[in-house]
Amino acid sequence: MDSRNRGLLHFLLKRKYQSADEILMNRIQETSSLDYYGSYLAAAVEQKLMDGDYKLPILPVIATKLIGKLSNDQESLENIAALVEQDQALAGHVLRFANSVLFAGNTPVSSIREGITRVGFKVIGEFATILTFGDSIFKAKGLEPLMDRVLSHAVLTAYIGREMARLLQKDEDQQFMCGLLHTVGKPIILQLVSEMGLLIPMDPPHEGLITMTDRLHLKAGKLACNRWNLPNEVRSSCAHYLDSERAKEHQDAVRITCLASQLADLCQTEDTFLEEKLRSDSLFDTLGFQKGQVQHIFDIKEKIMEDTKAMLAVGTA
Repeated sequence: MDSRNRGLLHFLLKRKYQSADEILMNRIQETSSLDYYGSYLAAAVEQKLMDGDYKLPILPVIATKLIGKLSNDQESLENIAALVEQDQALAGHVLRFANSVLFAGNTPVSSIREGITRVGFKVIGEFATILTFGDSIFKAKGLEPLMDRVLSHAVLTAYIGREMARLLQKDEDQQFMCGLLHTVGKPIILQLVSEMGLLIPMDPPHEGLITMTDRLHLKAGKLACNRWNLPNEVRSSCAHYLDSERAKEHQDAVRITCLASQLADLCQTEDTFLEEKLRSDSLFDTLGFQKGQVQHIFDIKEKIMEDTKAMLAVGTA
């Protein structure tokens, strides 16, 4: 960062957040890995989080209702369709999704009922949940490419985790939500930064911002879980997915989220060293995976990545 941008950032922070310097001085030792921009930005964001001086996005109620209905095997097609139709934008996305290359049949579907019949209750529910969370939580003006990557990682973690839960005969819907929201603190922080008007062009882009987000997202995620009253399994996954052995409750859900998140990293980076490390991770044994099941997970991640890209493309069309 050049001296002009550094001075501008310092001025903005001093004007908006008078105690930012004080917080920075108290934490300068533990933030030594951050650059100047990341350090000051972290101080300002942390002040906001400490003061509660921020507005969390509204939790998408329709997605929560939809997931609840789809987990009920007795729920009727009419009730599911009626719920989707309450949101015109969502209904349009569902129709495009049902007619996409992922599910396209010989005849295009023209109604929500036909779309649900073709695609399936659970798949529609997951797609609708991703869309509604994406539209309300994973949005930050000026940070779209970075936010898209965060959303993609969350969706990959959700689908990989769901497949792992299926293999272990665990609750797939629960694991899907754990994966989708395990780093929910990241989009919250990115929204804060965008709203604070502290974005400065950098090379490489957003390097300090990424470092700061990685450092503070657990704290922001905990606040979101409390405000939104999320299920305990999701709370535990948000808090401990980076160190699953610290989880005191819902340990298997946290362990699956931990592995799924690293597999999502692998999908996004194609890091051969990470793949070798993951293949020998003791958590697979702890969870009770068989050798063939572990290989299946690594084999299927490429298809999950392709399906995720296609699905998100439909959702943003």
